[in-house]
Amino acid sequence: MYERGKEYEAYQQWLKARDLEPTNPAIWNNLGNYYGHNGPITNAFKCYEKAIELDPTEPLYIRNLATVIYLFRIDAMEYYNLKEQQVFDRAMELYHKALALEPNNFLIATDLAQTYYGIKPDRVKDAIKAWEYALKVANDDIERQGVLTHIVRWKIKEGNFDEARQLLNQVTNPIYNTLKTRLERNILEKEKNTKSTNKTELLQK
Repeated sequence: MYERGKEYEAYQQWLKARDLEPTNPAIWNNLGNYYGHNGPITNAFKCYEKAIELDPTEPLYIRNLATVIYLFRIDAMEYYNLKEQQVFDRAMELYHKALALEPNNFLIATDLAQTYYGIKPDRVKDAIKAWEYALKVANDDIERQGVLTHIVRWKIKEGNFDEARQLLNQVTNPIYNTLKTRLERNILEKEKNTKSTNKTELLQK
């Protein structure tokens, strides 16, 4: 309750600041953050859009808009008059724009790559490419190994099981042990299913 109270106090200050400095993009971004946490979400869209309008070269504002669009897809569908898959494309377009402004930003790169999990049908090659870019801009070994687990997931979807194993062998940090075990099991199951399907198809010919 205390934190919510402090946040609301800050919100009141930002409203006053907006009235005093309506062309300050940081204020609009802060208001967007408040609405993103507390609603209404449509106000978050409007505030981030205003921040971007005032400073279109600040990647943070663009990333924030992309994130609320991605997280609140139902609201975004109604607000922007889009279908769900178009909402994913809209979020991705914004992440690409933010990443172009700050190409070494690992968080933006991973946000962009994560978006592919929501898109149907799967865009496997594009997803792998996005995660490989995130791997390139990772800041440390923990981030790199975390990204590798995502690339492994997509390599499994691609049916490239040998490469998935090779990449998974590079994941050695104990914090990923549980996930690594699950992915190893997934590789075995998918590989078995693929071989079984191929065998059935051969018998039918």
